[in-house]
Amino acid sequence: MGMGPDFTPEEISLINKGWTFCKIAALLPIGYGFLHGFFNLPDITRVLSLVAAILLCIDKSYLSRVAIPMSSWYYVAIFFCPPLYLYNREKLTGHGHALSIVYGALYAIGILVLLAAIAKIS
Repeated sequence: MGMGPDFTPEEISLINKGWTFCKIAALLPIGYGFLHGFFNLPDITRVLSLVAAILLCIDKSYLSRVAIPMSSWYYVAIFFCPPLYLYNREKLTGHGHALSIVYGALYAIGILVLLAAIAKIS
């Protein structure tokens, strides 16, 4: 998994739960962007942004509970550039960086699709 032997099984469990929250937070705007564009669903971007930010904040909390240093500037990354947060999270926990690049690209595509869908409706 790439993490050092210093982590206990409970800590690894927290790190993995947080990683799951990260993936969900990155995929939310993408999934809803596609659904919104194809099915003319109501615009809930504010709610999605809040949910994604909460999931990433929970992940940051999990990382701090296992003593992985996460400075407060990560909250800026959480709210304004989740792929940047994902990259730094992977760097600190030892996960592969290819995932953050993929999620970053998917996140950007999802945001573009969502904005295009909103522009089409307006």
